[in-house]
Amino acid sequence: MNRRILSVLSVLIICTFVLAACSSIQKEAVAPKVLTAENADATLTTATTSKATEATESATTNQAITTTAKQIATTAKKTAKTTVKPKTASNKAAPATTKKITSTAKKADSSKANIVVTAARSALGVKYVFLGNTMSGFDCSGLTLYCYNKAGITLPHQSAQQSGLGKYVSKANLQPGDLIFFDTNGGNDGINHVGIYTGNGKFISALSGAGKVTEASLSNSYWVNAYMTARRIL
Repeated sequence: MNRRILSVLSVLIICTFVLAACSSIQKEAVAPKVLTAENADATLTTATTSKATEATESATTNQAITTTAKQIATTAKKTAKTTVKPKTASNKAAPATTKKITSTAKKADSSKANIVVTAARSALGVKYVFLGNTMSGFDCSGLTLYCYNKAGITLPHQSAQQSGLGKYVSKANLQPGDLIFFDTNGGNDGINHVGIYTGNGKFISALSGAGKVTEASLSNSYWVNAYMTARRIL
């Protein structure tokens, strides 16, 4: 009898311990689930808050960028308006004025030309003297030197050098007092003779072949072939 009671008591005690243990296990199992849900809610709340914060910050940044861009555009417009544009008229280059250059001479000084021609006519018949430049005798360049000196103009005593002075004159535009140059060797030796044009197609020169100062016509075939150029110094 006593053994049976002890056995029943033992069973009851064991059951009590088992029930207590099950209850404890059940509480422990439920607690984590509750905690996990709470943690999930907290995590979700944190994530939502973080995203909202990021969105707010992004919106603020975009707004700041937009505002800055507008400010830059406004400043650029103001700068463009206040920039002084150069006046077109002042920047245009003045039209170039081209002066026609001509190698031909102006009209001879008639007063000086008359002096030269008069001096040349006064020397007609004076004998030819090599290197002479006085009324005692002339060579060709000595005669022109003498006549031009009467008009206040100094010439070198050499026909080729005289041909480099003044301005070129075409044969058709010769005027009294112009110097005319020849090559008496048929154009093979260059300029070696000079005379003074007196008008009407004639000129005066000191000619070695004639032995004196003479007047000749430019239309003469000899002088046509010997003619080289003419210069206006007056």
